Amino acid sequence: HVFDVALNNMTGWTQVNDLLWTVTLSVVQRIHNVCGAVGEIGVHHGAYYTVLAATAQPSEPLWACDVFEEGFRSGYNVDRSGRGSKTRLLENVRRALDGSADSEREIVLSPFTSLRLHDAETAKIVDDRVGRFRLLSVDGGHSEVVAFSDLRWTASRILPGGVIALDDVLVSGWPGVSRAVRAFYHMLDRRHERLRPLLLTEKKLFMVTPAVHALYLRNLCALGTNTKSVMRIFEQNGALPPHCPHPRGHVWDKLTTIPVTLLGDLLTAADPNWNGTAYLMAGPAGRRAADMHRRLQREAQLGLPPPPARRPYSVAVSKGAFPIVRTLLSRSPAQAGLLREFEESLARCEPPPAWQVRDLKPSDGVRSADARREA
Repeated sequence: HVFDVALNNMTGWTQVNDLLWTVTLSVVQRIHNVCGAVGEIGVHHGAYYTVLAATAQPSEPLWACDVFEEGFRSGYNVDRSGRGSKTRLLENVRRALDGSADSEREIVLSPFTSLRLHDAETAKIVDDRVGRFRLLSVDGGHSEVVAFSDLRWTASRILPGGVIALDDVLVSGWPGVSRAVRAFYHMLDRRHERLRPLLLTEKKLFMVTPAVHALYLRNLCALGTNTKSVMRIFEQNGALPPHCPHPRGHVWDKLTTIPVTLLGDLLTAADPNWNGTAYLMAGPAGRRAADMHRRLQREAQLGLPPPPARRPYSVAVSKGAFPIVRTLLSRSPAQAGLLREFEESLARCEPPPAWQVRDLKPSDGVRSADARREA
């Protein structure tokens, strides 16, 4: 019922596999005792938000930020990437959760441009009413400066073990999102110590905190080879609220992994014209900004800066993203080697033998909700 409302009964641009992966990652978080707020920047009419809300436990706050109708009329939605409606959002969430105890839950709304979230007073209000986030979607303004600002803010508000879902990463029609990801790593996280890309789907890039990246990646890889066993684990752990749709096994088929540097090449292929200039507007002023700009100009390539040599890591790619990857890598003869590398990863298409279902168990590295409350 939740998926039916999200996909068929409202306007939006949501893919069913993205919904399934969102539920799957929420289950993995639940198994590892990650508990926190659930929210989204840029909710439109709630097509994706209804599923986010469905994954939340009763104790987890719900939050949404959008300029909605008034902000759209006032010109805050500069790139016109969506026209949200507060009334339709609340109606759709209530309809999706109809019959559950959560159907009348309060949603904390921030009805203004996400650029205001960096204001100290506004950030304190969000922190006081919502707290830190377990699951946070970024689908607001698609201009490069706004998307960069949103990613920077969400990186500072995510819990250990939290997941960020970034929309339209490889969509050529919205190059600002791809540019924002590259700017974040080149300017703020060159050693990949704040966020790490975990999973690439048709439209979204799911990112996590580094401490749980390897653990979550093992869990995702275990899904494709042990679907029945994993589904039993989901049921035994009570990992989802009763009204939340359960993940379906077919979405886990043919999951492969690629080096994070290849993800950088994909971002470059989606938008080869980025040079970082626009970030001088949103970044630090004076000499530091000029130094950043000069460093960007000296980069050998403007994909993603490589992680430290002793700490390379991989990113999972869902089968729905395979055609997009092939299209991007086939645009230039210079990328033929990268395309061969990707096709070879598909030919293997199975996780290392060490990645087994036994890895799907609570982790000592992620504190439980009780431990966080005591702290």
